[in-house]
Amino acid sequence: MPYATLFAPYLTRHIGVDVPTSMHGNAAVDVMGTALHLPLKSGSCNTVLATEVMEHVSDPRVMLMETHRVLTPGGVLILSVPLHEPLHELPYDYYRYTCVALQHLLTERGFHVERIEWRGGPIAVVTYLLCAFLYRAYGADGYPARMRMRLLAGPPIVALCAILQMIAAKLDPLVRDEFDTLGFVVLARKV
Repeated sequence: MPYATLFAPYLTRHIGVDVPTSMHGNAAVDVMGTALHLPLKSGSCNTVLATEVMEHVSDPRVMLMETHRVLTPGGVLILSVPLHEPLHELPYDYYRYTCVALQHLLTERGFHVERIEWRGGPIAVVTYLLCAFLYRAYGADGYPARMRMRLLAGPPIVALCAILQMIAAKLDPLVRDEFDTLGFVVLARKV
């Protein structure tokens, strides 16, 4: 639940769901389950937040059906997915999604898509992929399982990548390209 403190002022209750084998640990998890079988009552949630989850789900249609089931009528789904992302959390890295695919899958499962936001453009994409490669190749050990930062090489690579990404964030808006992005954030409502 990395965003719990951000949402705390707006929530009466926040339930964290994750798989028991999560590489992120279970300290902040309230309920063990999967996106394919949410251990929550039908119509029990006003909002579902799923950040960078759907690419790890073997059947996204079932995930969206389960999300629709647990939402109250008019409930909101906030979903983020990558488009450009190196393979990760193997063997559970199944898909990448376009904005067209997201619109189709969500509409098909009974959602009204209110908004799809692009996360960065081509400069952000190229910079991110370069930094991911540099860190994977020179800054860390253990890819693709549990990466650990190399003691000597890791910190300078992280610092370099932070600088490159700050520069990319400034340059990215200058390039008009609606065909490439790091990923998408979607706001959809249960119909």
